[in-house]
Amino acid sequence: MRQIRSQAICAVAVIAGFISGCGRPATHDDCERIFQRIVELELRDLQTTDTAIVAKKTAELRASYGAELDGCVGKRIRKDLMSCLEKATQTSEVDACLR
Repeated sequence: MRQIRSQAICAVAVIAGFISGCGRPATHDDCERIFQRIVELELRDLQTTDTAIVAKKTAELRASYGAELDGCVGKRIRKDLMSCLEKATQTSEVDACLR
Protein backbone atom coordinates (compact mmCIF):
# COMPACT_ATOMS: atom_id res chain seq x y z
CA MET A 1 0.00 0.00 0.00
CA ARG A 2 2.87 2.38 0.80
CA GLN A 3 4.27 1.83 -2.70
CA ILE A 4 0.88 2.50 -4.29
CA ARG A 5 0.43 5.66 -2.17
CA SER A 6 3.85 7.04 -3.17
CA GLN A 7 3.14 6.29 -6.80
CA ALA A 8 -0.23 8.00 -6.52
CA ILE A 9 1.44 11.07 -5.04
CA CYS A 10 3.78 11.13 -8.03
CA ALA A 11 0.79 10.73 -10.34
CA VAL A 12 -0.96 13.68 -8.72
CA ALA A 13 2.18 15.77 -9.05
CA VAL A 14 2.32 14.86 -12.73
CA ILE A 15 -1.35 15.77 -13.16
CA ALA A 16 -0.80 19.12 -11.49
CA GLY A 17 2.24 19.93 -13.60
CA PHE A 18 1.56 18.32 -16.96
CA ILE A 19 -0.69 20.88 -18.51
CA SER A 20 0.66 23.89 -20.34
CA GLY A 21 0.60 25.65 -23.66
CA CYS A 22 -1.90 24.80 -26.35
CA GLY A 23 -4.97 22.62 -26.28
CA ARG A 24 -8.11 23.10 -24.26
CA PRO A 25 -9.00 23.56 -20.60
CA ALA A 26 -9.24 20.29 -18.68
CA THR A 27 -12.64 19.40 -17.26
CA HIS A 28 -13.22 17.63 -13.96
CA ASP A 29 -13.99 14.48 -15.97
CA ASP A 30 -10.70 14.81 -17.87
CA CYS A 31 -8.70 15.13 -14.65
CA GLU A 32 -10.49 12.25 -13.03
CA ARG A 33 -9.97 10.01 -16.06
CA ILE A 34 -6.26 10.90 -16.22
CA PHE A 35 -5.84 10.02 -12.56
CA GLN A 36 -7.92 6.85 -12.94
CA ARG A 37 -5.82 5.69 -15.88
CA ILE A 38 -2.55 6.35 -14.04
CA VAL A 39 -3.75 4.42 -11.00
CA GLU A 40 -5.00 1.60 -13.22
CA LEU A 41 -1.60 1.23 -14.87
CA GLU A 42 0.25 1.50 -11.54
CA LEU A 43 -1.85 -1.31 -10.11
CA ARG A 44 -1.27 -3.38 -13.23
CA ASP A 45 2.49 -2.84 -12.85
CA LEU A 46 2.13 -4.18 -9.31
CA GLN A 47 0.30 -7.20 -10.76
CA THR A 48 -2.93 -6.31 -8.99
CA THR A 49 -5.59 -7.54 -11.37
CA ASP A 50 -8.56 -8.36 -9.15
CA THR A 51 -11.19 -5.91 -10.37
CA ALA A 52 -12.70 -5.43 -6.93
CA ILE A 53 -9.31 -4.52 -5.44
CA VAL A 54 -8.52 -2.22 -8.35
CA ALA A 55 -11.86 -0.44 -7.95
CA LYS A 56 -11.46 -0.13 -4.19
CA LYS A 57 -7.89 1.21 -4.38
CA THR A 58 -8.82 3.64 -7.14
CA ALA A 59 -11.73 4.99 -5.10
CA GLU A 60 -9.56 5.30 -1.97
CA LEU A 61 -6.82 7.17 -3.81
CA ARG A 62 -9.29 9.45 -5.58
CA ALA A 63 -10.84 10.35 -2.23
CA SER A 64 -7.41 10.96 -0.70
CA TYR A 65 -6.24 13.22 -3.51
CA GLY A 66 -9.46 14.98 -4.48
CA ALA A 67 -8.03 18.46 -3.89
CA GLU A 68 -5.15 17.80 -6.27
CA LEU A 69 -7.58 16.51 -8.88
CA ASP A 70 -9.71 19.62 -8.53
CA GLY A 71 -6.56 21.73 -9.02
CA CYS A 72 -6.14 20.14 -12.42
CA VAL A 73 -9.48 21.50 -13.67
CA GLY A 74 -9.11 24.41 -16.09
CA LYS A 75 -5.47 23.79 -16.91
CA ARG A 76 -4.59 23.30 -20.57
CA ILE A 77 -4.40 19.81 -22.08
CA ARG A 78 -3.27 18.76 -25.52
CA LYS A 79 -5.90 17.51 -27.94
CA ASP A 80 -4.31 14.06 -28.18
CA LEU A 81 -3.68 13.52 -24.46
CA MET A 82 -6.74 11.39 -23.72
CA SER A 83 -6.24 9.10 -26.71
CA CYS A 84 -2.56 8.73 -25.84
CA LEU A 85 -3.47 7.73 -22.26
CA GLU A 86 -5.98 5.19 -23.52
CA LYS A 87 -3.33 3.57 -25.71
CA ALA A 88 -0.73 3.47 -22.92
CA THR A 89 -0.04 0.00 -21.53
CA GLN A 90 2.72 0.96 -19.09
CA THR A 91 3.26 3.86 -16.72
CA SER A 92 6.37 4.85 -18.67
CA GLU A 93 4.12 5.50 -21.67
CA VAL A 94 1.97 7.81 -19.55
CA ASP A 95 5.04 9.97 -18.93
CA ALA A 96 5.45 10.36 -22.69
CA CYS A 97 1.77 11.28 -23.06
CA LEU A 98 2.06 13.98 -20.44
CA ARG A 99 5.03 15.70 -22.08
